[in-house]
Amino acid sequence: MKYLFSGTLLSTCLLVCGCTTSTPSPLDQANFSVDLGYGEKMDFINIPAGTFRMSRNDTEVEVELSSFALGKTEVTRAQWLVVMGTIRPEYREENENYPVTSVTWDEAMQFCEKLTKQEHLARRLPSNFKFTLPTEAQWEYACRAGTKTKYSFGLLGASGPRYKQLGNCMDKSLYKVPGSKVLAVFYCSKDVSLDEFIRFTGRYDDGFGEVAPVCSFHPNVWGLYDMHGNVAEWCLDYYYDDLPGSGKDPARTIPNPNGRYNTDRIVRGGSWMTPYFLCCDYSYIEHENPNNLLSSGLGFRVALVQSTNP
Repeated sequence: MKYLFSGTLLSTCLLVCGCTTSTPSPLDQANFSVDLGYGEKMDFINIPAGTFRMSRNDTEVEVELSSFALGKTEVTRAQWLVVMGTIRPEYREENENYPVTSVTWDEAMQFCEKLTKQEHLARRLPSNFKFTLPTEAQWEYACRAGTKTKYSFGLLGASGPRYKQLGNCMDKSLYKVPGSKVLAVFYCSKDVSLDEFIRFTGRYDDGFGEVAPVCSFHPNVWGLYDMHGNVAEWCLDYYYDDLPGSGKDPARTIPNPNGRYNTDRIVRGGSWMTPYFLCCDYSYIEHENPNNLLSSGLGFRVALVQSTNP
């Protein structure tokens, strides 16, 4: 595996002069790629340190985040195969650029840990860095990319961008899939009647009835793809009903002792199974049992953080 910084191979081996050099911090460089081998790479976007107001259910907290890097796309089936050496039996070779799905939280963390170990052993990653899942705060900060609207691309509507450009969420393209039906499991709002729900989703067509290849839609202004829709994404945190506390780099790494879903992990971003106008904006949150591997609408992307971070 090799790191590619701005298209230039950065060697951590002996220099021509015979001297050695320490491995530089990836966060001090431009956006970078990890060469996974076999023609596969994983692109990362460096996310700047900053503060923002994190939102949920009409409540807000101010959060300060250290710099980190986040996968440009959701982890693909081809990337999973190269790192883990296994492939799901339902995946076909021609679908290798699709997000990997039906992966448990534990399996997603195993992917991150294996990638970290490989890079540490090869001395291509500083010992105080690791690959992991993003925290809920990191995920929302990266999704919003400095914007304050519900969607990182702005507002939906006649004056906004065409819906086809924005993301793979539930719409009438789902109804075109042979045998598909509008199922109650897709309906996720008490404020909209089922008739209204069907009418809204029937207004739009993103061209994908189910999961789409990564990079099929426009990225946000920081260059991240599919932060709205396609597959929902595992986060590091345990689920709590309220927001994590304000402060620096918040994360819920201890189960909620009083919660009904105290072992569940947070899922963010919505998927091709959730309607854009209800469930795909930056604040929409789900939670799942970490052993859930049944959903074809659930995947993950990788973060790179300093090891002192959660």
